[in-house]
Amino acid sequence: IKSPKVFLGFFEDWCDGLEAYAKANAVIAPPKAWEKAVPFGWNSWGALQFNLTYEKAMEVSDYFKENLQNNHFVNPDQTVYIGLDSGWDCMNEEQLKSFIEKCKSNGQIGGIYWTPFTDWARDPERTVDAAPEYKYKDIYLYANGKPQELDGAYAVDPTHPAVEAMMKKTSGLFHRAGFEYVKMDFMTHGAMEADKWYNPEITTGIQGYNYGMKLLNQYFGDMYINLSISPVFPAQYAQSRRIACDAWNQIKDTDNMVIQQNSQLTLPGKAKAGKQVTVKVSWNHEKYTAKASADGHFSIEVPTPPAGGPYQIIVVVMAYVNSRFKVVLHA
Repeated sequence: IKSPKVFLGFFEDWCDGLEAYAKANAVIAPPKAWEKAVPFGWNSWGALQFNLTYEKAMEVSDYFKENLQNNHFVNPDQTVYIGLDSGWDCMNEEQLKSFIEKCKSNGQIGGIYWTPFTDWARDPERTVDAAPEYKYKDIYLYANGKPQELDGAYAVDPTHPAVEAMMKKTSGLFHRAGFEYVKMDFMTHGAMEADKWYNPEITTGIQGYNYGMKLLNQYFGDMYINLSISPVFPAQYAQSRRIACDAWNQIKDTDNMVIQQNSQLTLPGKAKAGKQVTVKVSWNHEKYTAKASADGHFSIEVPTPPAGGPYQIIVVVMAYVNSRFKVVLHA
């Protein structure tokens, strides 16, 4: 009788149990090494989604350089990551290269996005660009004879040679452009169960996923790999797994963000030229004001108290409450 290894333990604190479980898994499959600081920065999806353009990407890079990085919006390596999410394919290769050059000149690292195990078009007759001898119907994962669909996309077979061809083509573009970080999304599609796989030795979804992730590391392994919507295990193929939700484009959606204690918080923004902007903070009930410049920009400095919270920040433009959100002061 054979079975996968089973972890059995009893712990007074479930957190200790999860830590022990993680360490046990790391013995069998050591985590992918990363010696630098935790990547920190911006991703285009929340604010721009499919409105992403080359011009907007360049503007974001400059905005971070001119308004945020000089106000400590960097990681301990003194850098920030500027990531292009889905929609980046509106840019040609020269524009992608230019974006990376802009990021480097601004002290940033450029990131990009891909979904290796999905077909969003759900078009079985579409030719696979990287492997024109195949159509997408040849590479789908089928269950009971029907394509496996999840979150609006058909799952593709990680063991199919056309998928490796797509990896080779896509990684080549990313490397030529100079990207160092890639967000791999909707990874669970590659772990779905199926009637069969192209590789006859594969009999389960996780086996297929392992096969595909080994290939992924072969082509993208010199980049920082971040997984999203992915199985928790296996975890050894990427430096990180995204656990946060998308950050959207209105300040009210930043409730419970964490800011530094005992420091100066800079609140930059835009309003109509000449309008007075007031920030009210609940930790000292003080008001801080500024006027929007001729081009509509303003910046307000607010001192932060010792660790605690949650507190509330209210932004008022003239007599109208524009935004209110909660923050937590971090030690």
